[in-house]
Amino acid sequence: MDHGIVKASGNVTLKSIAGTVRYVGPSCTYTTIQSALTACVAGDTVLVMPGTYTEAITFAVDNVTLKAVGDYTNTIITQASAQVVSFSTMSGCVVEGFTVSVTAADGTTDYVIYSNNDDATAYNYVKNCKVTFASSVALYPLVGIYINDGNMELRDCIVTGTMTYAGTTSSGGFCILNKVTPSILDIWDCNITMNNSTTDGDVYSVGIYNAYASASTLNLWNTYISINVAGKTNHEAKAVFTYGPTYIYNSYLEAIDSDTGKPRCVYLGNEVLAGGIYNTTIKATSTDNDAECVYAGTGILGIYGGQLLGDGVYNPGTGVTAYGLLLKTSINAGYGVVSPATTGGSGTAGSGNQYFPMTVNGITYKILHDGTV
Repeated sequence: MDHGIVKASGNVTLKSIAGTVRYVGPSCTYTTIQSALTACVAGDTVLVMPGTYTEAITFAVDNVTLKAVGDYTNTIITQASAQVVSFSTMSGCVVEGFTVSVTAADGTTDYVIYSNNDDATAYNYVKNCKVTFASSVALYPLVGIYINDGNMELRDCIVTGTMTYAGTTSSGGFCILNKVTPSILDIWDCNITMNNSTTDGDVYSVGIYNAYASASTLNLWNTYISINVAGKTNHEAKAVFTYGPTYIYNSYLEAIDSDTGKPRCVYLGNEVLAGGIYNTTIKATSTDNDAECVYAGTGILGIYGGQLLGDGVYNPGTGVTAYGLLLKTSINAGYGVVSPATTGGSGTAGSGNQYFPMTVNGITYKILHDGTV
């Protein structure tokens, strides 16, 4: 075992590591990250010296920590067009302090990070990392972090994707895709962005897509999400698209269409049976002023504090209730704060007959499309 101090760029101090420490670098025992991971047993730590490592890596056992001695500015794991980091079916594993990137994705399985954790309760962890992915061809979906099974925690990470191409083929992607149920996805203090544009095709982009069924829980704290799209005909941006219980705290979410599409910043599927959005700014804008801050079917969700910005909220659904929500929406082209005719007045969007119901201390106020109460 090797405890004590590692001195390199970044000066990392290690104390009481319970396992073998395996060093990776040009002059170390292991010159590739994969060779060190292959040698690991549960409880080991792999420390990676600053540098660029052009390789695809896979965890081979549970409970292994992969950590950069420097940080994500100088320790990079990259591939042009292939999956980069795979937790495989392992659990209790950690990736910390790296830039992990796909620079020219040309296939829908070119994930930056992939997890298929087969443990029902344990997590995998990504901390203090920058996850970047880019493509200049039409793909659907292009995915940054793909969670196919098990629980995951992201903390203090940057996740950013870019897709720019010319052509008529539809494209789109997800910064984070949580496909499994049941599971828990915890995200703390992260910055998540995606820019997707094409000259002639349809584009769809999502910050966080949470599962296909009601048993997958999304917990989001202190996180910034900005999704920006531009396309030819049909194009949508969503900051959060969720089907399971969803809890969002102290965050900033925005969906922007720099053309005439319809962003829906927070999209709640009908299976959302519990959750709340607390002290969060939700912004949606498009050039034709019909973006939706919150869209929901019959999902149940409370919005507590925070504010809506941009074009407005068009379809909050029958199960969404707001408490103390500050409304700062525009009134461009007659749009503002509105709700469906079936639950909030009559007429079409922008007609002046709809309203947004806001309940404060048991009293329901009707906020009209022009902002009057």
